[in-house]
This record gives sequence, C-alpha cells and structure tokens, in this order.
Amino acid sequence: QAIADFSQAITINPENVAAYANRGKAQAHLKKLEEADTDYKQALSLEETNLPANLGLAENMMARNEYGQATALLSKLGTLYPKNNAVYTLRGDAYQMMGKYKEAFDDAMDQISFNEDYTKLMPLLSARAIQCDTYSLPKISNKIKAGESLDLWLQLRAKIYEQLDRYDEAIADYNKLEEQLGEEFAPVCTNRGNCYRKKGDYAAACNEYKKAIELEETADAYANWGMVKFNEGQLDSALVLMNKAVNTDPANASFYYQRGRIREAQNNSNQALRDYEMGLQVDRKASTLLYTHGLLAKANKKNGNTDLENIVDYEKVTLPANNRKPLALAQLGKNTEAVEWQNKVLAKFPTAANYYDAALLYATLDMQ
Repeated sequence: QAIADFSQAITINPENVAAYANRGKAQAHLKKLEEADTDYKQALSLEETNLPANLGLAENMMARNEYGQATALLSKLGTLYPKNNAVYTLRGDAYQMMGKYKEAFDDAMDQISFNEDYTKLMPLLSARAIQCDTYSLPKISNKIKAGESLDLWLQLRAKIYEQLDRYDEAIADYNKLEEQLGEEFAPVCTNRGNCYRKKGDYAAACNEYKKAIELEETADAYANWGMVKFNEGQLDSALVLMNKAVNTDPANASFYYQRGRIREAQNNSNQALRDYEMGLQVDRKASTLLYTHGLLAKANKKNGNTDLENIVDYEKVTLPANNRKPLALAQLGKNTEAVEWQNKVLAKFPTAANYYDAALLYATLDMQ
C-alpha cells in the first residue's frame, strides 16, 4: 500500500525526490533490492546528495554482502554529512560484517564524542568494544587515566568487564563511578546488582536492586530483581516484578521475553506466546524472542520455522551473549552449520553463558 501511494505521488509530481527515496525503502523492506536500487538512483539523479537515498543504497549493498562498496559510499556521506549518527552507525555495521572490529569501535568512539547525550549510544559503543576487547580496553583505560569524561569511560569499561565475566573488576569500576559522581544512582546500583546476580550472590544482588528502586523506580531494576526471583524458583514474585518492569517501560522487548519465560515456567503457554508476540512488535529482530516464539509455536503445532529462519538471517556476527543462531540452525536440521557457528562463538567469547548455550546445543543434537 505504501508503494502504491508513493507511486501515485510520483505520477502527480515526477520530480518528487522523497517519494522515490521512500518507495525504494518500501521495496527494500520487501527484499526487492533491484527495484529499490532503481528508485534510490532516480532520487539521486534529481538530488545527488539526498541522504535517505544514499543510505538506502548502502543498506542494499550490505544486504548483498558488498561491504567494501558500502563503506566507501558511507565514507563519502560522512564528508557530506559530518557527525551524522545514521552514517556512522551503518558504516560501523559494515565494518563489523567485514571483521574490521577496530574500525567499527573507532567509529563508535567518534560518534559518542559529538553527541552531548551519550546514554543512548552506550549499548552500541559497548557492543563494538566487546568485539575487540584487547584493542578497546587499553584505549578506554588510557582515557580514564587521563581523567577524560570519567563517568562515560568508567561506565563503559565496567560494562565490558561484565560481559567478559570479569565481575569483580566491573564492580570495582561501578564503585569508582559512584565516587566520581559523588552520590548513588539507580542505574549504577542496578548494574552492580547484575554483576552480583551473575556471580550467584543473589542476596547482594537484591540489596542493590532494592537500593536502586528507592533512588528511582526504574524498569531495569524491577526486571533484574524479577530474574533473581525466577532463578530462585519464586515464580509469582518474579511475575509481579516483571509486570512492574513492563508497565514502567513497555517499549523494551527484553522485558516481554523475560515475562514470557516466567509464564512458560508457570505452564501458561498461551500468555507466554502472547508476551513473545508483543516483544516482537517492539523489536522484530530480537533473536531471543524469535527463538522462544518459534519453539513455542512449534510445540502448539503452529509454524515456527519462519522465526528460526529469521534468526539465521539476522545474526550475521557472533555476539558476546544470547547467540541463538546455532540453536536455530539445529532446529532447522542444519546440524553441521550449528556446531560450526557455536565453535566460532566460543572462540570469540569463551564466557560461562556461551558454554551453557553450547551445552544446550549439544543436548539438542544428542552429542557428547
């Protein structure tokens, strides 16, 4: 319908640049890349520097695995549109796909430097940093030694340590961050609580979450406290806390996933399926949601293979945690590919969580 409407706009005004660029984007969503390219190029013939059309072309190049061409185009766009978040983010994605993790991290560091509010970019910078931790950690540590933006770099280094299972070092950095800030903050308490939770110290974790909520009622504190209760088998208490997390931040897909897990444990598969569907409405590429939704759909004699195929399509690189591609491949009967991808994950990120996922995979494949 969008394509039909944009086509009508072009009929009325054949020089409507936005209509061509947006029709191209709609074509790309339908994976009609050649038609999308034609529309983008028509837009650029009318306005050579049009940003949406150029970004669309770069995205299509990446969809065809033409990462070198994409980075070249995006570098030109970086000159035309300096300090543009979309250009930096997309070029970083292309670098990641090429295995150029250092370049991707450097792009994210540059990106965060020209944004006054860096909080929204922290997950991106953390994801880039973890892919090349032997490169990123020394650079971050040098900034900390120099006393540069300590609140930013201490927070980032702590998050990297946490993802690498170096929980004591992460806790030490969160403590330093509080000293730097001069007071306690809910997000710091929550992150420190997450470290204690992953260490198995549930009492210390709960104390941190309670402290966080006393400072500020955040969805993250409720959700992570709920997962402690879930791990302890207190499902009713876990559900109460997860409901508060969802109500506080209904746009966070991970909370629907976590609530769905609790409801599955309560043998309430219909509500769990509904939670996974709601989460996918927020983030259609969330692998954890796609995997649980796909398995539950298959268990209820519905088609879940589409979800599993989407995981294989979306997970292009190994991740620090929650890699669902190996398990999805196994469910699709592609056992050799599943084991190969799991081995790549462990080679890159030999963490406890990834070894646990590997054990799940081998159990699924009935392997020793």
